[in-house]
Amino acid sequence: MQEPSGLNAGQSEVDALRAELARREQEFELLARRLAHDVQGMLQNIEGFAGALRSRAADRLDERDRHYLDRIAANALKGNALVNDLLQYHRLASHPIDEADVSLPALLRRVAQRLEQEHAATPVPLHFAGEEDRLQGDAALLEHALHALVSNAIRFSAGAADPRIEVRCERRGGFCELSVADRGMGFDPAEAGRLFEPFVRLQAADAHPGNGMGLAIVKRIAERHGGSVRAVGAPGRGATFTLSLPGVRAHAPAAQAVPQGPGALRILLVDDDALVLASLGSMLERAGHHVTSVSGGQQALAAFEQALDTQPFDAVVTDWGMPQVGGGRIAQVVKQLRPATRVVVLSGLPPEGIRGETASVDAVLAKPVRLAQMRALFPGTGPQPGDRG
Repeated sequence: MQEPSGLNAGQSEVDALRAELARREQEFELLARRLAHDVQGMLQNIEGFAGALRSRAADRLDERDRHYLDRIAANALKGNALVNDLLQYHRLASHPIDEADVSLPALLRRVAQRLEQEHAATPVPLHFAGEEDRLQGDAALLEHALHALVSNAIRFSAGAADPRIEVRCERRGGFCELSVADRGMGFDPAEAGRLFEPFVRLQAADAHPGNGMGLAIVKRIAERHGGSVRAVGAPGRGATFTLSLPGVRAHAPAAQAVPQGPGALRILLVDDDALVLASLGSMLERAGHHVTSVSGGQQALAAFEQALDTQPFDAVVTDWGMPQVGGGRIAQVVKQLRPATRVVVLSGLPPEGIRGETASVDAVLAKPVRLAQMRALFPGTGPQPGDRG
C-alpha cells in the first residue's frame, strides 16, 4: 500500500532540512576549529614573545616591568585554556555517546594518575566509598567530569585543616549517583543554581584561578547521558557535587580492557584539551595499549626523557598547537632522542594546513579523531569490532 503523496513530500522536506542542518553544523565545526587554531596561535605568540623579552632585557627591567610581562604571559595562557573549554562545551552538544559499562575503580585510577601529575607537589587526599563499583555511560566523558569535580574539590580545599576528598557511588532507584565531597571553603547555598552556568565564578579570580567553564561542561556531560548534576554546601563547611546518571543495569558485567599482549605499545598521549585526552586515551587502552597521558608539552618532554632509561615509548600522539611547547617541538626532540619512536600529530586544521611544518612527524590527523583512524595507526592486541565513530 502506497503512502499518500502528501506524507512523502513532507518526509522529503524533513530529510532535506536534516541534511542542510548537518551540512551547516559541519561548516560551523570547521570554522570553530580554524578560529580556535588561529586565536591560540596568536596567544602562543604573545606568551612566547613576552618570555623572550623578559630574557633578553632582563638587566634593563625593574620589578614592575617583570610583573607586567608575567601578567601578559599568564593571561595569554588563560586565553588559550578558555578557547579549549569553549570548544569542549560546543562539541559536547553533539558528541556521540559511546555507552558501555564502565569500571569505577579503573576510572578513579586514571583520574588519580592525571591529578598526581598536575599536583605533583601536593599529594591528593582522594578516597573512595560506596556500594557501586561501575557506571553506565561514555568512559571518556565520565572521566572528564570526574576529573573536573575532583580538581574543583582540590582547588577549593587548599588551606583546609583536613583536605580529605571522598568519591562515592550509590544506587538510588533507577539512578547511579556519583558524588565528590570535600571539606573546603564551601559556598552560599543561595548560589547553588548559578554554579553550573557558563563563566560564573563565585570566588575571587586571584584566589582561585579558572574561567568558570568547568562545572558548565560537567552539567552538559550529565545531560548528554540523560542525567543531571547538583551541588550542596555551606560557607566553611565544604561542598558535595553529585552526578545522577540513569540506566544502570543491575547485573551487567563491567566491560573488560583488552589484555596487553605482544602487539601492545607504550604510547605517550599529549593534549591540553582534557576531553580529547580522555577520549583518545580510552580508545587506545581499549585496543590493549599502555597509555601515559599528560596535559602539556613540557610534561611530555620530561616524561619521554625519563622513560628512555627504563621502558621507552613506542609512539607519541600529540596535539600540534599548545602553549609554551607545541607538537612541532615535541616531534623534533622525540626524533632526536629516539628516531624509532613514531610521532602522530593532531590538529584542529586539516592535515594539509600544517603539512609543511611537520618534517619530524610520521602522521597528521585532523580533529576530531575517529576510532577507525586510531585503529589504522595502532591496531592493538585484541579483536577489532566495527567502527561506530
